[in-house]
Amino acid sequence: MRTLNVVLACIILFMMCFVHAGWAREKMLTTQELLDKGKDAAQKKDWPQAINYYTQAQKKAYLSPQIMYNLAVVHSRAGNELLANVWFRAYLGAVPEAANAGQVKAEIARLEKTTEDKMKRLFQQAEQLAEQLPTAGETSDSKGRRATAFEDIAAHRVMVGDFTGADEDLVKMKQVAVGGYKGTSTWEDIDTRNEIFSGILADAGDIDGAMLISEKIKNEKKKNEYCCKGLTEKILMITVRSGDLEGAKKILEKYTPESYKTSEIAKTFAMKGDFTTAENLAKRLKEPDSWLYIYLAELQLSRGNISEAKRYACACPDPEPAEAMIIKGEVETAFQELDNIKMGAFSTIGGVCSSFNDITKDLIYLGDMENAERSAKLCTEWIASSKKRHISYPSEEKYALSDKEKECGNGYAQLGKAYLDVENGKANDALKRIEKGSHLAAIFKTSKAEKEAEIEAKDFEWRCNICDFAISRGKPEAAERIADSFIQSREKIEFLKRILDVYESKKDAANAERLKQKIASLMAEVRVGWDQQNPRREVVVNAWIDAANDLSKELAVRDLQTYFSEVVKNSVQDEYVSWGPYWRVSIAAENIGKGLFKIRAMNKVYR
Repeated sequence: MRTLNVVLACIILFMMCFVHAGWAREKMLTTQELLDKGKDAAQKKDWPQAINYYTQAQKKAYLSPQIMYNLAVVHSRAGNELLANVWFRAYLGAVPEAANAGQVKAEIARLEKTTEDKMKRLFQQAEQLAEQLPTAGETSDSKGRRATAFEDIAAHRVMVGDFTGADEDLVKMKQVAVGGYKGTSTWEDIDTRNEIFSGILADAGDIDGAMLISEKIKNEKKKNEYCCKGLTEKILMITVRSGDLEGAKKILEKYTPESYKTSEIAKTFAMKGDFTTAENLAKRLKEPDSWLYIYLAELQLSRGNISEAKRYACACPDPEPAEAMIIKGEVETAFQELDNIKMGAFSTIGGVCSSFNDITKDLIYLGDMENAERSAKLCTEWIASSKKRHISYPSEEKYALSDKEKECGNGYAQLGKAYLDVENGKANDALKRIEKGSHLAAIFKTSKAEKEAEIEAKDFEWRCNICDFAISRGKPEAAERIADSFIQSREKIEFLKRILDVYESKKDAANAERLKQKIASLMAEVRVGWDQQNPRREVVVNAWIDAANDLSKELAVRDLQTYFSEVVKNSVQDEYVSWGPYWRVSIAAENIGKGLFKIRAMNKVYR
């Protein structure tokens, strides 16, 4: 057994090194090298690889019109019409008077039509898959499996405003229902349809369209409970996220959002420096949110306002979280709480280690380096001691963490130690920890692609965290070293601009001037071919880039072929009909339709 464990450990280490080497090589490639590789892949019609190289190039030169155009073309060839549409719009945002602007606009119109057609075909495929289900079968309402499937498809059609298609599927539902089913479906109610669809439009940012649909609702209860409340809530969220805090305050004078959204809105106000409004929102919650108070306390800590941080920690409704105890000064009690943490059915090794990391950072802000070091050490000891049990089953015996879980935990623990490195003037050591930790944290990912994606995501997130920390601690040299390590040019430049503010606040004229020149040079590199007559269009381009990144999170949008292979692989035809392939295909159609709504809503704002 011991020999087998050694062999397995060696295999895991080899796989990690293999992934790490491939990921590191890609990091080292220059923008031009990535473009050349993307071009070679495109000539071979290897669209996924071309997309990969051009995407990496775009991260290094995020405002390059040529790369945006290249991404649009290869996404179009790969059948990713939504993403091609967005990248073409980003390209026109950068160079609105481009020589090929007319052709690009025509292609955008074609892509939009193709996207609609694809959505319709997917719904048809979902119906064909539903037809293959047996009519009988246990379901929650006894209609039978096939009838329930058609009702589900109808629901997804409603989500994209296809009420006619929904009606057709509901007719099929009744035709194949078993057991003499004579009931009606929720989705037959026109007010329910309008209620749901107006919310979908509002989520996409089309408030005008949402309000227009909501006016068709005749049921006064639904109109009052949803349209007046739900749409106001969505308008409020969009207003806050756009930075219009004064406009948001006017809405809040007449309206109190739901609890979890109130917390999100409060955090946004606090991040923008309006703690008064954030605190007032916290007090308006029907069910107090302890983690909102902890968030406010830690944000005040990061800004050097220790007395305010302690005030929020003392106001925390739940006195048990260790983070609140630390800020209040109850260090020994907090450490006891930390030492007793046990993983449960709904917690993860990463979540537990993240609590330790936050404690370490809080203690540094409080100037208690001895206990900050102690916290980081305690995290490692907790992992080694293998404390774990399921909270859902208190009688269940404790059992040890697996070797993989320990490795994963040690990966997450690197972030807390990186904060200590930055505080101790060891930015290079901090970066090494982040690189090591991101690879260890991804150990549970099975495929090479999933592992690389997880590593990149963790590495990026943690670099942002430690750069934020270095800036908040007034350590511009360390922050600049970390900012320089970013592959992503956009984040690198944004962080450098914040670091410039630190140099200027310290009246360090020499470094401030040096950094200004550095930023100017980087900007020249990342927007080669930019329309110099429209510098303010950077806001428009960034909005479309953000939309592309958001849409890329949906596998069906960025790679429908792979999505279908996942549907086949993961399909389980059991008594739970929602696990069937038809359901997954309907979801793909719905996500594509929602993406189209998002593009149309953005076009009204950024055309």
